[in-house]
Amino acid sequence: MITVSNVSVQFGKRVLFNDVNLKFTSGNCYGIIGANGAGKSTIIIGGGLVGCETALWLKKDRNVDVTIVELMQDILSVGGPLCSANKDMLQDLLKFHKIDILTGSCVTEKTAEGYRVKTPDGEKTISADTVICAVGYAPERGIYEEIKASMPYVHLLGDAEQVSNIMYAIWNAYELARNI
Repeated sequence: MITVSNVSVQFGKRVLFNDVNLKFTSGNCYGIIGANGAGKSTIIIGGGLVGCETALWLKKDRNVDVTIVELMQDILSVGGPLCSANKDMLQDLLKFHKIDILTGSCVTEKTAEGYRVKTPDGEKTISADTVICAVGYAPERGIYEEIKASMPYVHLLGDAEQVSNIMYAIWNAYELARNI
């Protein structure tokens, strides 16, 4: 767990955050966006489905310059199987909309000039006014654990069982219903 207390960010007279307190817990995904939303340049840390779809939406619908920074050697390679047609289409759309993608890379620090990124070709600095962290999936079983002993028939499905995609959630629900 990481706790942040009384953090303020200000550029000149413009206050972005003032006395913010946050608690980041293990297994969750967080994004911090200022009061005005994503700015004109955004780094998305994580090239899974959420990161790629967010990048596409920001570029296509909000005209934001986006760079995806992915630690793995390819985007969309973790987080459960993705239908190959959907994966191909999303990769084609990212390329068509000229979204920068850095694979095998990681953000190492924030500097006065921007964000330092370690890439297979060396370090580079990327200027961005917004960073979105789209990494990590963890099942959320809290409600299930609370009620499973008090009800005769409780079943765990979807992302609560194992984070994946809608196709697997529907298939698992079908299998469960068929066997009841």
